[in-house]
Amino acid sequence: MGFRIFVLWGIDMDKVRENDLPPEFCQYRDEGCEVEPSCLICSLPQCVYDTPHRLRRLKHRRRDEAVRRASRSGVPVASLVLRFRISRRTVYRIISDDPAQVRNRK
Repeated sequence: MGFRIFVLWGIDMDKVRENDLPPEFCQYRDEGCEVEPSCLICSLPQCVYDTPHRLRRLKHRRRDEAVRRASRSGVPVASLVLRFRISRRTVYRIISDDPAQVRNRK
């Protein structure tokens, strides 16, 4: 059946190499990424692999929110440094970006 499709599409099988096949004729495993186990059920509007640094940004956003929550609950900076394995400067940067912390300072 696969060969018939190629004939119907007018593809010369003698000139086709495995990596030059159109996407609909390729066999691949849908292994997903760190966000979802499968590409077909992914909730993101754009693939993390389509834009550079997108996955890192997504991870940092989640980490930053966890740092903010812990800081709001009174966890000291030294403990946040050890728990999240980030520098003191990074902790202060994350905390300074928190709108709730800014409101509390005024």
